[in-house]
Amino acid sequence: MIGGEIIRERSIKFLATKLPSLSPDILTPEIETLLIEKIQETMYDVTCQEFSTFIKILSSLKQMQQVEGRTRLVHVIVKQAGISEDDDDKVQEFDPNDAEQVAVLAQCTKQALDFFSKHIPSTVFAVYFCTSVLPRVWELPVKCDSSASSGGAVSQIDILKLLAELSINSGPL
Repeated sequence: MIGGEIIRERSIKFLATKLPSLSPDILTPEIETLLIEKIQETMYDVTCQEFSTFIKILSSLKQMQQVEGRTRLVHVIVKQAGISEDDDDKVQEFDPNDAEQVAVLAQCTKQALDFFSKHIPSTVFAVYFCTSVLPRVWELPVKCDSSASSGGAVSQIDILKLLAELSINSGPL
């Protein structure tokens, strides 16, 4: 399986470096649609680094520059974070003792912040933070030696900062 992981890593790196330089003649709307579909199929079994790279790739595509495309990106991030947007999705219960879950939530929230605006509200995240995270935020470390952005544990301060940033573009809670 090691060989497969190397190929996967190189393929993702190739896409991230070469796609932005492709001409519109090559990167047609049909190709973009295919890329979006294939990336979305693999998004739910990725590392944090791969997830960030895929979001960067998707957000660079012409189709994703419109409000509809940005909304699709936020929906992908919501699913990755375990936050339900639809009645069919199950909301992941927040467990402050699960360092991986907390890190994924923080990472996904940071990724989504770039796409929120008056047309794409952050309400889904804000509601989840207010109803699920805030009641248990005090169980997280008060302050960590290294911030979550550099791979360290997520602290109370990190979560509260994210909530403050989410509130900027939040609709009615």
